[in-house]
Amino acid sequence: MSQDHKAFPRIARLAGDMVHHNGGTAGRVFAGIADPQADIMRLLDEVLGAEGVYYADLQALDAWLGGLSEDDLMTVTDGEETERIAMLEAAPRMGAASADDFINSIYEHCI
Repeated sequence: MSQDHKAFPRIARLAGDMVHHNGGTAGRVFAGIADPQADIMRLLDEVLGAEGVYYADLQALDAWLGGLSEDDLMTVTDGEETERIAMLEAAPRMGAASADDFINSIYEHCI
């Protein structure tokens, strides 16, 4: 099922911020990609539409992210690993995967 990042603005922000904080945006500019953000969102849509990723789970994660403070969102985006993992233990599961595993798959696919 095709799922669009526009339906999940907090997940889209998380993906964009993770890639940006880890040099992915600069790398795309250097590689001559005209619209790095659009490229990141295109790749995010591939993750969101992957088999085993369910709309209800995405809604729950997006809502959970929306309840975080800016500091907590930064921890999830680019924080120290043990702090990030501890915080994500409270996040909703993504089907059979933990939120941490799902967010890592977003990073790996979009970077």
